[in-house]
Amino acid sequence: MILIRLRSNSPRGLHPRGRNFTTAGFHAIMNISFEEFKKLRIRIGLIVEAERVEGTDKLLKLKVDFGDDPSASSGRLRRQIVSGIAEFYKPEQLIGKQFPFVVNLEPRIIRGIESQGMILAVSSNEKIVLLKPNKKVPAGSFVG
Repeated sequence: MILIRLRSNSPRGLHPRGRNFTTAGFHAIMNISFEEFKKLRIRIGLIVEAERVEGTDKLLKLKVDFGDDPSASSGRLRRQIVSGIAEFYKPEQLIGKQFPFVVNLEPRIIRGIESQGMILAVSSNEKIVLLKPNKKVPAGSFVG
């Protein structure tokens, strides 16, 4: 999951790996060029399945629909995403909802499960808040 750090009244926030950071670290973030940023492919996905990863407190396994894909056997582009949001969201809260995902990350094995992308979220006051469009858009819509 990508965490976007927000300033708040609290001098501490949540690091993507669960460690605390001070807001002084906010200003130490390395800059990337616009060309590097353009390499990210962020698309809106519709969560069609969600379940806890057995033996963990933090992980959810999500099945995400990214819209029409003639090359897929089902005609739809679907990906499996593993995310550390189970402390903040129950699987049933996510099914049928749309969120932005980075879809061009190299797949990564997390607890023996392949994750094929990353959900976008905000870390604020020790909580994780998922980003979402304020109106329904077609699954697979590009962000940016």
